[in-house]
Amino acid sequence: MLPESNMTFRELTDMYMAMEPVKALASYRRIESFFGNFNTEFGSVQARDMKPSSIENYQVQRECEGASLPTRDPLRPGHSLRTPRTIFLR
Repeated sequence: MLPESNMTFRELTDMYMAMEPVKALASYRRIESFFGNFNTEFGSVQARDMKPSSIENYQVQRECEGASLPTRDPLRPGHSLRTPRTIFLR
């Protein structure tokens, strides 16, 4: 088993945010805030155990709490899973 397979979601987001192309994004601060919110809920979860349904449920919960769309997914309104999914593809 690869060491990366035991990474937590927080470790994965930290690795993603440390990438130079990501640091250069104009939306870097918003993404950083977004992952801060997600890491409050999922930071200690093993990345391999993350499920799209868990993320979707969390985003619905945040919406019910009155969170604006940019704090649920800062990159693209209407594409709620794009940001979390992106870190798994890079």
